[in-house]
Amino acid sequence: MVSSRAHARDLYASNLGSSMAKIETERLRYNFWKQLLKKSNKKTPLFSKISATKAAAKEQFISKNAGITGVKYQYIILKNAARVQLSIESKYTDKNKRIFDILHESKARIERDFGERLVWERNNKLISSRIKKIFENRGLNDKHDWGKIQDEMISAMIRLERALSKHIQKMTWILL
Repeated sequence: MVSSRAHARDLYASNLGSSMAKIETERLRYNFWKQLLKKSNKKTPLFSKISATKAAAKEQFISKNAGITGVKYQYIILKNAARVQLSIESKYTDKNKRIFDILHESKARIERDFGERLVWERNNKLISSRIKKIFENRGLNDKHDWGKIQDEMISAMIRLERALSKHIQKMTWILL
């Protein structure tokens, strides 16, 4: 039988290990975002007003408003994957689905302008919807490959913004 003192010690060690892993992940994220934003700012002004802060290190994503409230361009880094996306996440489900549906009507043109297929997630059971490009099997844990991952993410973000921006600009008056 394990004593309560031994159990408490094991629980403390487990929590300490978990805290250390969290701190390490945040350090990695901060460095990843710092590097990505520095590279991105040389190629596009889209995220030029965003900085890699300690607060951003706690998040798996960084966002930039796309011109409609609740519609954002996002870079996302996970431990084993990365993606760029347009996230449609205002507090109004109907508005989000309407924006998604209007964009989806132009899916063929948007994908042609982007240069490849995108993942379209309407998410009927959720408030938000997304249009995204996923980079699988490469992410935060692949530090030796960060440069390539960042370059691909930046290229995809530039293409995503170019493919979507004219459609989003047309919608601003529709959604008032």
